[in-house]
Parts: sequence; structure tokens; C-alpha cells
Amino acid sequence: MHSLVVDDDPVSCALMRHYLESVPAVLSVATARNGQEATEEIARKTPDFLVLDVEMPGISGLDLLSLISPRPPVIVVSGSSGYAARAFDLDVADYVVKPVSM
Repeated sequence: MHSLVVDDDPVSCALMRHYLESVPAVLSVATARNGQEATEEIARKTPDFLVLDVEMPGISGLDLLSLISPRPPVIVVSGSSGYAARAFDLDVADYVVKPVSM
């Protein structure tokens, strides 16, 4: 499986990348720092799933979901639980609150 981590925080992005790279089924982990980079990466690499932060400059993670079609499964990773209801209304696969640990 090929994944894309979308997060504007370099530390969070690197941590998620590290976690995903330790999963044998995950063959590649691409990253994007914002919604614009994410749409470009999705068009180029068609990932099997996304790990997506909510609060980012420009296009928010949840707004990005409306721009992606077809959309792969999405796991939202956010510093706040306040977006969970809206995220699940958008049919995300899961919602995880930071900090994330394995």
C-alpha cells in the first residue's frame, strides 16, 4: 500500500512517516505540507490511503476532502477532537487525536 501524510508540522509529519514505514504492508510514504501539495501528490501517486491533519494554512484538511475525487480512505490526525463529527460526516475511516504514539 502507498500512503500520503499531509501535515504542515514537520515534527508530526516525520513521526507519522516513521510509524507508517514500520508497517510491512506500507510500501511507500509520501508527504505534503499543505492542501496544494497534497492535491499534486494525489494526482501523481494515487495513494491507497491518506493520513491528514485538519488545521493547515490555506486549504484545511477537511476542505481538502471535498476536492479529491475519487478519494482514498482517510485517517484524520488532529490536535483537537473538535473536528471529529465533521470528519466522520465526510466518511473518514478514522480520527486520531495527537499526540500519536505506537
